[in-house]
Amino acid sequence: MASDLWDTGTILTSVAISDASQDYGAPLEIRDVIEQAFSDLEDKMDVHGIKFNVEGSCKIKARPDDIYIAVIRVLQWLAQREIETSADVNAEINVRCMTADGYSQAIFEDLSNRLPQKLREQLFLPFSTSLNRPFDTKLSGPGIYLPLYLAKILVEEKYGGSLEDKTDELKGDIGHRIVMRFEPSVNTNTRERISR
Repeated sequence: MASDLWDTGTILTSVAISDASQDYGAPLEIRDVIEQAFSDLEDKMDVHGIKFNVEGSCKIKARPDDIYIAVIRVLQWLAQREIETSADVNAEINVRCMTADGYSQAIFEDLSNRLPQKLREQLFLPFSTSLNRPFDTKLSGPGIYLPLYLAKILVEEKYGGSLEDKTDELKGDIGHRIVMRFEPSVNTNTRERISR
């Protein structure tokens, strides 16, 4: 928990002092960050039995470490859901990257047992009850207690994007969908956009 609280302070400070007009250099390919993050999760969690697929392409102008933090927390949450799902459901996480109408987005989906709507309404709150760490998993590292909260802060407050639960778009009672979306120009002044 101490690690998550430290990360929270660091991220909130970064958001508060960030210069939204900063030039982050060449556009970042989100797909590369997603692939690296999932590979790193294999060292932190027992995710070897989870089928993982990422397809498509989309780029944004952002700091790679910020996007990595947001992506790995979403993947960590989905992997935790898969670990808690019964063995008769094939564990799978799929990510689609795309650009539509200038908006870059990554759509994260899993095939885990779906959380009830009431719990999904709390996904992005600090210390959400949507994640209960089972004692028999290898879950470790940052993001255990604040898995989606910090991802949302980074995506929305620092880059003016959105991170939302879109699970209701899926049919049936299996799976979750989380959409990370960035506006066409992430280098416009975020604070001015938020205050309007």
